[in-house]
Amino acid sequence: MDCVLEDVDARGLSARDVTFAGSRLEEVLIDGLRASAVDFRGALELGLTQVSSLRGCLVADEQLATLVYQLALAAGADIERSPTEP
Repeated sequence: MDCVLEDVDARGLSARDVTFAGSRLEEVLIDGLRASAVDFRGALELGLTQVSSLRGCLVADEQLATLVYQLALAAGADIERSPTEP
């Protein structure tokens, strides 16, 4: 594993030519990320929050399932959570 980023506030970060293969990103807030050639492929965990854009980022198709909720929020969707069973 290359690194673990946990509970990181990366709002407004400018990132260029970064790869996260073998790394864990847990609760990484990336609102306002300005990215160029940021490669999330191969990340062991992709826990991004407050995703406003992934422009300049590369993700693998199998990672999209973990990003669906954040991408829907970024697109302006109102999401109603299903009630949990008792």
